[in-house]
Amino acid sequence: MDKGEEHFRFSRSSQEQLKDSFFREIEKVGSLRDLDPGKINEFAEGLGRIIHKDIAKSQLRRVYGEMKRLQRREAFDEKLLDPLAPRLAYASARHGELKIVYEVFRKCRPKIKGREDLDKFILLLEALVAYHRYYEEYPPGR
Repeated sequence: MDKGEEHFRFSRSSQEQLKDSFFREIEKVGSLRDLDPGKINEFAEGLGRIIHKDIAKSQLRRVYGEMKRLQRREAFDEKLLDPLAPRLAYASARHGELKIVYEVFRKCRPKIKGREDLDKFILLLEALVAYHRYYEEYPPGR
């Protein structure tokens, strides 16, 4: 196994551990608004560190942009979130590296019941975009 394969395997294992830990935190709360911002930051930084090479900035920003458009609407309509799941599923099928973003959305979606929950999910995406960009510019170990 060459060094690149070893890094890939380590990244996937780390990504799964990080995801599982964050998903346990999501399961503990009744809605996303109750999720600890520190846990969001910890997850976003860890994931940004792992995926900065795998996911294009434009792919993440596209998901973020869709959520921001929903946030800017005058009235929150939970039903408008539903079409995002198949779009993310399709995007992750085309670009396998987006699977983690799809999984995070699917786990968070049942906890988004109001504007405050949506705001908290967008906070997660903002942090992920920011850390992704940071680690793209300053890769770990460099």
